[in-house]
Amino acid sequence: MPDAPRITVTRLKEEEERNKAKEEELKAKRTKIKAFKGLPPNLELARHELRQARHDLEKLTQLRERLLGRMAESVS
Repeated sequence: MPDAPRITVTRLKEEEERNKAKEEELKAKRTKIKAFKGLPPNLELARHELRQARHDLEKLTQLRERLLGRMAESVS
């Protein structure tokens, strides 16, 4: 009968560290995947949606700048 592998505290600690590293890697990958959630599977449709979102962001940024400008004028 072969000897059972020796389990030591050191080996357990090393395994725990490897598992922690893998968990962090998985967490980063899940975060990346979440960024794509809701996008259409078709690449061209996804690109169109991205362009539309960027356009909307630009419009909101311009609105913010106008509002801040008006606020600054009213304070002066």
